[in-house]
Amino acid sequence: MSGYIPEHSLQPGIPLLANERYFLILDFHFVPAQPSPRKPNQPYIMITRRQFLGISTFAAGAALLPAPLKALMMQSDRFRPLRGDVGIYVNRGGTIAWLNNRDALAVVDTQYPDTAMDCLNGLHRQNERMIDAVLITHHHGDHTGGNGVFRPYTRQILSHANVPALQRAAAERQGSLDRQVYPDHVYRKSYKMEAGGETIHLRHYGAAHTGGDSVIAFERANVVHMGDLMFNGLYPLIDVDGGASVSGWIHTLKTVAGDFGSDTIYVFGHAGGGSEITGSSRDLDAFRAYLEALHAYVASGMEAGKSLDELKTADKLPGFESMHGAGTFLSLPANVDATWRDLTRRPD
Repeated sequence: MSGYIPEHSLQPGIPLLANERYFLILDFHFVPAQPSPRKPNQPYIMITRRQFLGISTFAAGAALLPAPLKALMMQSDRFRPLRGDVGIYVNRGGTIAWLNNRDALAVVDTQYPDTAMDCLNGLHRQNERMIDAVLITHHHGDHTGGNGVFRPYTRQILSHANVPALQRAAAERQGSLDRQVYPDHVYRKSYKMEAGGETIHLRHYGAAHTGGDSVIAFERANVVHMGDLMFNGLYPLIDVDGGASVSGWIHTLKTVAGDFGSDTIYVFGHAGGGSEITGSSRDLDAFRAYLEALHAYVASGMEAGKSLDELKTADKLPGFESMHGAGTFLSLPANVDATWRDLTRRPD
């Protein structure tokens, strides 16, 4: 971890730069924003020059300062409460979920180092306790890249048993072994933990998006984090090298939808084209229907003797014209290619 932010008091006559960001420290010090860890017992809020000027008059009375600051803490639209003590943090990378109450603090996924720091700081503005657990839905870097940021502030990092090896293998291919922080606790089929009156239940349904996916349910709040088992309105990544199975993914989505009620809030790893990052079992059914159509398209094409290149010329699948892509990585041709590889490796 890098060193702490050097402190210096804001002196009269020193201008605030228009494009700079500042931390408002509760002891009235102001320092330029840096991606550095917070000091113990010193909560802070990151504000812009305009935000500072807007609250400075109101905050002139020290006795009034804590209340407006607490109200400001979670105004960022990156932090969104969902139900009960559970909410999400949305930034670059896969969606982070959190449980935050007086007796517990837990996090699902960690995105990237810079966004992880922003999320950690935001959570610690409200709750300074040690994080009870960081829970990982799968091994991809946009869900585990911030593990090292959270590691000093959490009691454990927990994932499915396949995640550490999959994470290491992916890092070897990408040349990023030196940047990895791996889970230190694992489970195989199912794991439950109690935290602040909430029951958190991790389940592995088999190979799907990868070979180590976890569905993570906050049972009391009835909120379920799907990780990258859900790409809402977006062509998914099918990680064949990481153990993906399209037929297994279809089965998982059908099973999960049956395991929870109609009022369950599902958190999705990614969304595209204006689609929501949370939703209902109807969204799971819609995405499952896309995977079924993709599987059928590739399987029938192979049976008809078509080549992979021929199948990859499809622009859209009938009935799924509203699906959005993100470059060549998340696209229908990439999905066709991965499904072809999956079927030739593991016939269904």
